[in-house]
Amino acid sequence: MANEDRSGILKSVSSWLKLVALVVLVAEGVILAAMKLTPETNPLTRWYPLLMLFFLLVVVVGVFFDRYTQTRMKTQLTLQLEGKRISYETSQIVRPKEDLKKSEVDTMFVDTKNGFMFPRPKLPGWSKPQYLNQGELLLKKRLRKNLDTWDEEKEAASVTPMGKMFVEAEALLFEHGSPVDVEFTDESSTKAAETVLNYMVAFAKKQGKDVTPEDLVELRKNLMWGGLEVEQITVQNTFSITILDKALAKGSPVVPSLANVFLMQQSTNNSAVGSLVANDASIMWGSSLTAIKVLVGGEERELTMYTMNNLLEGPDRFYWLAINFSPQTESEISVWEELKEMFKSFRIIAE
Repeated sequence: MANEDRSGILKSVSSWLKLVALVVLVAEGVILAAMKLTPETNPLTRWYPLLMLFFLLVVVVGVFFDRYTQTRMKTQLTLQLEGKRISYETSQIVRPKEDLKKSEVDTMFVDTKNGFMFPRPKLPGWSKPQYLNQGELLLKKRLRKNLDTWDEEKEAASVTPMGKMFVEAEALLFEHGSPVDVEFTDESSTKAAETVLNYMVAFAKKQGKDVTPEDLVELRKNLMWGGLEVEQITVQNTFSITILDKALAKGSPVVPSLANVFLMQQSTNNSAVGSLVANDASIMWGSSLTAIKVLVGGEERELTMYTMNNLLEGPDRFYWLAINFSPQTESEISVWEELKEMFKSFRIIAE
């Protein structure tokens, strides 16, 4: 094998494989030297070409394995939040309509109108699928007390095409179990907020300032809710899909790309980002919140809430998938597994 060929092989493989390739090439060099020094009448002579071919195959197989591994890493995204983990294979996002089998249609939730499918939940306790507009979804998630001013807000947001695409979006919602009302007291907080609070109190003491109990209450509110008066929230295990029609954003001065839609989503929903992974086909992000000293059913408890999101792009629509989950709710292990399966097996149906 020529030196130029060996150099080309070394350049074509990744760093970890270069060592293997170098060992193989050195071994081939040793075999070549042995061939020249071994008399042709020696029985070992006929085995040298086979050994060289074997080592060459090792390099070829290694290169193909390396390429497969790198491609797999580029298409598979893994979102991890504390003990919760979801992997999404983005190379399988789109399923041609003609490839759908009857067995799949029978076991999957298929929406041919909006072009998507995912595994239908099987556990008892799930609500029937609910199609909602954005105002109804906010009300359902207890993010609004009423929709008295929704029409005016919707009209104002529709001034821009991208804004119109969001406020006119349709959503599909699945709920599991009964909602859990969580009440906040003056001592309610989060572990992260308490850590920051301790630093702030220590700093104030160094400055010779007293921190009163009333000050602590206000500081907690600011750290948790930005000063908003939040006395109660509702926690429920849910899976939702927001369907964003690209036709509504036609003529937008801001190109409705995956990245721009994500930025728009963040600016309008102000959702926390504790972890984020992305590639050209998907943006996944999420956060976790552990509230301490909250009241559930009149009893003081600690409550953890997870939110995981995935933004995907199809030919005609964007799809925003969202999971809300709390391990303190009923049947937490099995419900989480089913939520995860619905999330990671979501597919876009292509015509």
